[in-house]
Amino acid sequence: MSKQMLNEQTFAQQPTPFGTGAVAKPAGVMTIGATVARALVLLVIAIVAASYGWTHAGSILGTSNAVLFVGLIGMVVLSLATARNPRLAVVTGPVYAVVMGVWTGAISALYDATYQGIVLQAVFATFAVFLACLVLYVTRIVKVTDRFVFVVAVATAGNALTYLAAWALSLFGVRIGFLYDSSPLGILVSVGICIIAALNLFLDFRFIEEGVAKQAPASMAWYGAFALLATLIWLYLEILRLLGRVRS
Repeated sequence: MSKQMLNEQTFAQQPTPFGTGAVAKPAGVMTIGATVARALVLLVIAIVAASYGWTHAGSILGTSNAVLFVGLIGMVVLSLATARNPRLAVVTGPVYAVVMGVWTGAISALYDATYQGIVLQAVFATFAVFLACLVLYVTRIVKVTDRFVFVVAVATAGNALTYLAAWALSLFGVRIGFLYDSSPLGILVSVGICIIAALNLFLDFRFIEEGVAKQAPASMAWYGAFALLATLIWLYLEILRLLGRVRS
């Protein structure tokens, strides 16, 4: 999903929890603890949904392309609507977790049937990357400047447009080989996409940290959790694809 950086304009769109001159109350503002708790809730929902997708992979993946396309558009609209109005995240977050959880579980079952044990490897790799990025951010070894945010945002948008173009061309029978093949170029491209997905974690960390520092409304904790879950699912799927290419 697209990242919306925290700034004065962003928070100007949100209801102020306190009046002018009022003393801030921790319960009414975004906190690290609240964001982490909500992220864990969404993660649990996604895992439960993924277990359903795993056991019903055949029927889910056998759905017509038209239905899948509508679902994809729905997820894009859901993400954009949440980015425009972060207060919706309390509702759209769980919905996203369920839908993407089911879809991710079905895809994982397909990969595991082809490459035994690959899902467990992808899960461990995803959380290893998450922890590494978190340590690098907290220790300030990686400094998330405005230029850093801009570069990552452009790379992410470019990746999204590439996938969209590939899908559109596939409707006319045109296949972009390096996006799907296990050639050295294909593996290199897959590694690059995984790096872009991982870099988005730094944007999420900065988003949450700035939200807490600026005493954003408590509802923004759901938005931070939503963004974090979306990045983790994307990262996991890309790592799964990369491992599949390497093992093939």
